[in-house]
Amino acid sequence: MDAVHQNFISSTSSTAKTFLDKFGELTQLNVLWAGTPDYDTIITQELIDSVPSFHSAGLTVAQLSDTLYVLELIRTQLSNALPALTVMARLP
Repeated sequence: MDAVHQNFISSTSSTAKTFLDKFGELTQLNVLWAGTPDYDTIITQELIDSVPSFHSAGLTVAQLSDTLYVLELIRTQLSNALPALTVMARLP
């Protein structure tokens, strides 16, 4: 196998490991947002605006919600591909 192809596989393995390392954190974020304690209903625009750095950045509840939605999509896809990702992430 050419070195370029070996490097490609190694890079894929490294990326798979990175995403698997984040899987637990993604799961926890989803539970906190959509489960218990249901931050989706607790975090309001007023609360976001009370933090100067969030307010000055223009952060909105919609942006936070959209971000968490995308992160959950990623977590779902990771979950669906766990066997393949696990093999790839364990390459030397």
